[in-house]
Amino acid sequence: MIVELLRCLQPAQARRLRLAVLAMAAAAGAQGLALGLLPLAFGELFGDAPAWHWPPAFAGLATLCLWLRRHAQLLGYRAGAEAARGLNRRLGQHLARLPLEWFAERRAAELNRLVTYNVLQVMSVPAHLLQPLLNAVLTPLALLGVLALQMPRLALAGLAAALPLWLFYRWGVRWGGEAEEGGERAGTEAAARVLEFVRQQALLRVSGRTEAGFALLEQALEEQRRAQRRAHWRTFPAALGLAGALQALYTLLLLGGLHAVLGGQLAATEFLALGLLATCLVEPMGTLVNLGATLRQTRHGLRQLRQVLQVPPLPEPARPRLPADPRLQAHGLGLVRQERRVLDGIELDLAPGSLNLLVGASGAGKSSLLRLLARCADPDAGRVLLGGVDLREVAAAERDRYLALLPQDCGVLPGSLLDNLRLGDPAASDATLLATARACGLESLAARLAEGWHSPLGEAGAGLSGGERQRLALARLLLKGAPVLLLDEPTAALDPASEARINRLLLGLAGRHTLLLATHRPSLAEHAAQILVLDQGRLVQRGTHRQLLAQPGRYRELFHEREAVNRWRLRGPIHPASARIAHHER
Repeated sequence: MIVELLRCLQPAQARRLRLAVLAMAAAAGAQGLALGLLPLAFGELFGDAPAWHWPPAFAGLATLCLWLRRHAQLLGYRAGAEAARGLNRRLGQHLARLPLEWFAERRAAELNRLVTYNVLQVMSVPAHLLQPLLNAVLTPLALLGVLALQMPRLALAGLAAALPLWLFYRWGVRWGGEAEEGGERAGTEAAARVLEFVRQQALLRVSGRTEAGFALLEQALEEQRRAQRRAHWRTFPAALGLAGALQALYTLLLLGGLHAVLGGQLAATEFLALGLLATCLVEPMGTLVNLGATLRQTRHGLRQLRQVLQVPPLPEPARPRLPADPRLQAHGLGLVRQERRVLDGIELDLAPGSLNLLVGASGAGKSSLLRLLARCADPDAGRVLLGGVDLREVAAAERDRYLALLPQDCGVLPGSLLDNLRLGDPAASDATLLATARACGLESLAARLAEGWHSPLGEAGAGLSGGERQRLALARLLLKGAPVLLLDEPTAALDPASEARINRLLLGLAGRHTLLLATHRPSLAEHAAQILVLDQGRLVQRGTHRQLLAQPGRYRELFHEREAVNRWRLRGPIHPASARIAHHER
């Protein structure tokens, strides 16, 4: 476990932990040596001819042990706090460099448990678990070593009894470990179901599936209970057997000592010391039994932390290069996911300051292409160029300065409206923030909130509409001021008036920013310098709106489909149960 923990820590935290381990090991060894001198000290103090050779040595070692224990405890607390702080920092830095596709919905509960429960477990290792663990191993060994110099047969008997106990303990760890890992997995699944049930309340209620959603949650909780019960039943016999064996060892040591006293081989005072030794030998091992489940859970948590830290991040260039300009190009771009070719042979060139549209049916690969252009992941074939430089050779900070992506799922933090806006530019003045927010139509949102711009938005912005989320995300994007803006359906959730307002804003950005908009709506088509048509992962057409309408192809089909949809209207009175929808005659 100590080795696993050291592998998870950064060098500074690892050095502090090693120092704490050395102090704890020294304290455990000093305790064993002091206890080993106890029979000699008792013999001199209460023998026929009292002497003062061993009692001072015992007192000195005991004092040293107490000082080391106190010093080691302080080091352990500091090492635990530093380990938790360093691990949180390392996790944050590592997660920020992972491909976005790694963050699937099922990982929300895993990461939540990892950053909270598992990191707290790591903090408890040097603070609370290491000293009992080292005492259980090093104190008996040091004690038996000193005892072997005084009563070899008794020490040999203790060692012979301790080895099977240790093997029995290791077997119990393996026997119960698999069941406890199953319980951990069930707990993570239950936590994921709880998050899902809470977050999807609106969807469940609209679809009338609240009971079905709760049934899935209840099923996960019941599976967690069964998994934990299986783990208890598998670990209980081993723990009970080991506890019984320790008591049997304690009894055998006392009986052996009593036999030696009756045979005249051991003085009564030495027998009293032997009783204390037996207690001190068995007690640390009993503590180890009591901590067994905690140690196994901590070891499992450390393995989970290491697995996350070993996920390969997006590689950073050893010698970063600077882009010459904000021109964005792609050559032979390909992406394969789950043995399916999502993108194939993509070629594009976005001139600086140009407005470009990316159109295609749902599932054509538009979002995947935008994520590759922003380097949320690396392509399986081809390359992306920014200012003539391969995007993989541009440092992350420089890439973030040039590129800004607006995804479809617009994230909202639980802070205030202004706090969410400041994510785009923490150094922006309030005047700049408010001007950008008003340009994106957020003044109506601030007006309806109780505290205006300073109103908290709640967990994941639960009180915001889809359009409000989209306008907030767009305002954040504009505050960032990146030269290249990649927008995925930026007006999909907006009403016609808001869409027209945002379109005017985007048209005003063209010339100062390079824009690529993935969209189903052709409202900006006539103003686009270039329209890229994506179909089943391939770019099948490119050109201006007029050029593409003049030739048969996928774009003209999509445009006419959109026009047909726009001509649909309701005709006649709307019945509560049904409505007759007809298409306008051409």
